[in-house]
Amino acid sequence: MTIQSNPTSPTPDNPVRVGEFTFDGQYVTGPKDFMESESWRHLREQIAHGQNAVLNYAISSGQSPSVEVALLVTIQTHYAGWRGTRDFLRTVGGAN
Repeated sequence: MTIQSNPTSPTPDNPVRVGEFTFDGQYVTGPKDFMESESWRHLREQIAHGQNAVLNYAISSGQSPSVEVALLVTIQTHYAGWRGTRDFLRTVGGAN
């Protein structure tokens, strides 16, 4: 299976959604606390420089129906780990 761009390109009226995240063809939106975090900034840099293993695997292996879905699955996966760690630390240590 070859990964290709969504045949109906995402637009504000027809966005791609995965979990908590949406891509409208121009912008990715998601939970405000994550989108303002250092973790999001770091992930964006990894993606921009082709250094994110999850996204690279999804694209090279053909495991995703489109590049947009692969991107959002990567972000959702990262977010789940970030949120789980944050919530765990708040529970056990009172950290923010």
